[in-house]
Amino acid sequence: MKKVIDKAASRGYFNHGWLKTHHTFSFANYYNPERIHFGALRVLNDDSVDPSMGFDTHPHKNMEVISIPLKGYLRHGDSVQNTKTITPGDIQVMSTGSGIFHSEYNGMCDLRTLSAAQSETDLDEPCFQQIPQRAEQSDQNGEQHTAGAGINI
Repeated sequence: MKKVIDKAASRGYFNHGWLKTHHTFSFANYYNPERIHFGALRVLNDDSVDPSMGFDTHPHKNMEVISIPLKGYLRHGDSVQNTKTITPGDIQVMSTGSGIFHSEYNGMCDLRTLSAAQSETDLDEPCFQQIPQRAEQSDQNGEQHTAGAGINI
């Protein structure tokens, strides 16, 4: 396997006022012919979004979109009637399948958005999953323990 190291300071940076974003790969107004994608991974953005701001309704098709809020709250809504708020430590996985429209808005949120798996064939129907990063579980003695969650995509 080829090892690639890209320093954080070498990413594309844009300040749109309400959105401060770092792009690892070519995305939107950032173009670097050396960084178009990494395998199936097409987007790795680190976004800071101002309170009550976000991304208006927009389409996706044949992608997996993974969102992890680092701070604040991310409100998700989509065309298949999912409306959720994810909090720090949660992981949102959206398979866009044959097509979906969605929006994302924040209170005060540092959001890392990972979009991957640009499929060469059509994916199935869109689906949405919210996974708590850490779940409290009780053992036989009733003691609480924190366990990490896994993702199957």
